[in-house]
Amino acid sequence: MHNIAKIRGFFTSPNIPFPAFNAHFVSGLEFFGGVLLIVGLASRFTGFLLAANMLVAHWTADHEALVSILSDPGKFYVADPYTFLFASLMS
Repeated sequence: MHNIAKIRGFFTSPNIPFPAFNAHFVSGLEFFGGVLLIVGLASRFTGFLLAANMLVAHWTADHEALVSILSDPGKFYVADPYTFLFASLMS
Protein backbone atom coordinates (compact mmCIF):
# COMPACT_ATOMS: atom_id res chain seq x y z
CA MET A 1 0.00 0.00 0.00
CA HIS A 2 2.99 2.30 0.43
CA ASN A 3 4.61 1.96 -2.99
CA ILE A 4 1.77 2.17 -5.50
CA ALA A 5 4.03 3.80 -8.11
CA LYS A 6 6.28 0.72 -8.19
CA ILE A 7 3.26 -1.59 -8.53
CA ARG A 8 1.82 0.62 -11.27
CA GLY A 9 5.17 0.42 -13.09
CA PHE A 10 5.17 -3.35 -12.80
CA PHE A 11 1.58 -3.53 -14.08
CA THR A 12 2.55 -1.37 -17.05
CA SER A 13 5.30 -3.76 -18.22
CA PRO A 14 3.01 -6.76 -19.04
CA ASN A 15 0.39 -4.38 -20.53
CA ILE A 16 -2.23 -4.84 -17.82
CA PRO A 17 -5.10 -2.46 -18.67
CA PHE A 18 -5.62 0.56 -16.40
CA PRO A 19 -2.41 -0.01 -14.41
CA ALA A 20 -3.05 2.81 -11.91
CA PHE A 21 -6.56 1.63 -11.09
CA ASN A 22 -5.52 -2.01 -10.94
CA ALA A 23 -2.54 -1.21 -8.70
CA HIS A 24 -4.83 0.48 -6.17
CA PHE A 25 -7.50 -2.21 -6.47
CA VAL A 26 -5.12 -5.16 -6.06
CA SER A 27 -3.24 -3.52 -3.20
CA GLY A 28 -6.47 -2.79 -1.36
CA LEU A 29 -7.84 -6.26 -2.07
CA GLU A 30 -4.74 -8.00 -0.78
CA PHE A 31 -4.45 -5.80 2.31
CA PHE A 32 -8.08 -5.53 3.37
CA GLY A 33 -8.91 -9.02 2.08
CA GLY A 34 -6.13 -10.44 4.23
CA VAL A 35 -7.47 -8.57 7.24
CA LEU A 36 -10.97 -9.87 6.55
CA LEU A 37 -9.65 -13.42 6.31
CA ILE A 38 -7.77 -13.08 9.59
CA VAL A 39 -10.87 -11.72 11.33
CA GLY A 40 -13.12 -14.26 9.61
CA LEU A 41 -15.56 -11.86 7.97
CA ALA A 42 -16.86 -12.56 4.45
CA SER A 43 -14.19 -15.22 4.11
CA ARG A 44 -15.77 -17.11 1.19
CA PHE A 45 -16.27 -14.01 -0.93
CA THR A 46 -12.87 -12.62 0.00
CA GLY A 47 -11.20 -15.96 -0.65
CA PHE A 48 -12.84 -16.09 -4.08
CA LEU A 49 -11.61 -12.59 -4.95
CA LEU A 50 -8.10 -13.36 -3.73
CA ALA A 51 -8.04 -16.66 -5.66
CA ALA A 52 -9.09 -14.83 -8.84
CA ASN A 53 -6.38 -12.26 -8.12
CA MET A 54 -3.75 -15.00 -7.80
CA LEU A 55 -4.91 -16.70 -11.01
CA VAL A 56 -4.40 -13.41 -12.84
CA ALA A 57 -1.00 -13.09 -11.13
CA HIS A 58 -0.10 -16.56 -12.40
CA TRP A 59 -1.33 -15.67 -15.87
CA THR A 60 0.65 -12.44 -16.11
CA ALA A 61 3.78 -13.11 -14.04
CA ASP A 62 4.42 -16.80 -14.72
CA HIS A 63 2.24 -17.87 -17.65
CA GLU A 64 4.52 -20.78 -18.51
CA ALA A 65 4.06 -22.30 -15.05
CA LEU A 66 0.28 -21.95 -15.27
CA VAL A 67 -0.06 -23.68 -18.64
CA SER A 68 2.28 -26.49 -17.58
CA ILE A 69 0.07 -27.50 -14.64
CA LEU A 70 -0.72 -30.88 -16.23
CA SER A 71 2.53 -31.55 -18.11
CA ASP A 72 4.97 -30.40 -15.38
CA PRO A 73 3.12 -29.77 -12.08
CA GLY A 74 6.35 -29.06 -10.22
CA LYS A 75 6.83 -25.88 -12.23
CA PHE A 76 3.35 -24.74 -11.17
CA TYR A 77 3.89 -25.55 -7.50
CA VAL A 78 7.17 -23.65 -7.16
CA ALA A 79 5.86 -20.47 -8.82
CA ASP A 80 5.51 -17.52 -6.44
CA PRO A 81 1.72 -17.01 -6.73
CA TYR A 82 0.95 -20.68 -5.97
CA THR A 83 1.23 -20.38 -2.18
CA PHE A 84 -1.14 -17.43 -2.09
CA LEU A 85 -3.53 -19.09 -4.53
CA PHE A 86 -3.61 -22.23 -2.38
CA ALA A 87 -4.15 -20.23 0.82
CA SER A 88 -7.01 -18.22 -0.70
CA LEU A 89 -8.68 -21.39 -1.97
CA MET A 90 -8.46 -22.94 1.49
CA SER A 91 -10.50 -20.13 3.06
